[in-house]
Amino acid sequence: MASAARPTGVTITAILAIIGGIWQVAVGLGWALPGGVLGGMLGGGIAPGAYGGLIAQMGFLTIMVGALSIVAGFGMWRLSARAWMLTAIVAWTSIALTILSVIGWGTPLSELIGIALPAVILYGLSTPAVKAAFGRA
Repeated sequence: MASAARPTGVTITAILAIIGGIWQVAVGLGWALPGGVLGGMLGGGIAPGAYGGLIAQMGFLTIMVGALSIVAGFGMWRLSARAWMLTAIVAWTSIALTILSVIGWGTPLSELIGIALPAVILYGLSTPAVKAAFGRA
């Protein structure tokens, strides 16, 4: 479909998915790089080394979800048939990762953005115009 036929809700949801993905990649790098270094430095002791490794793994998982969010956002922008479902899966996964980070070690700003942005994206996906654009009305 041409971009002129794209509903405004799809455009907004696509842009939010891309912004959210960029945010997740940045946050994931912030966890993965120091977490890996911490795990390597403290590897002699089981608990500190494991904690550093856990931080690194959570960071890499967040980077992967962020990359998928960027892909989903561009898919929505192009009105790809699979983009609606991929965006929904990525948004729910983002919320789950944020909840895990709250339990572990997160900061208030990242939790607010980490839950608010996917929630807004999920709301956008549920609007009639966006659902209709992807044949889900």
